[in-house]
Amino acid sequence: MSFAKRELDRLEDARAVARAIAVQVGLLERCSYCGDHHDPLSWNFEDAYRLGNWLISHGDERTDVFEDRREMTDLVQAVVNDTPQECHCQYQARKDT
Repeated sequence: MSFAKRELDRLEDARAVARAIAVQVGLLERCSYCGDHHDPLSWNFEDAYRLGNWLISHGDERTDVFEDRREMTDLVQAVVNDTPQECHCQYQARKDT
């Protein structure tokens, strides 16, 4: 496997861990119907950063994908910024009508 492919895989894994951290503190929510994530605009970044740092400090294996703490905080912010504010699945569309 090439270096570029390994790095892309690592970043994908790191984004998944960052998303899990954001979900755990309520920064992102998961649609109970389709499973997609959406941003309820809680902007609770401080709790997400605190949790991520705690996981790193306590040796949580999932956080091994981050090169450092700064990458973790940057990726948490990036996954939240890249997530839509509302889920637009068919269930949500039916619920709104």
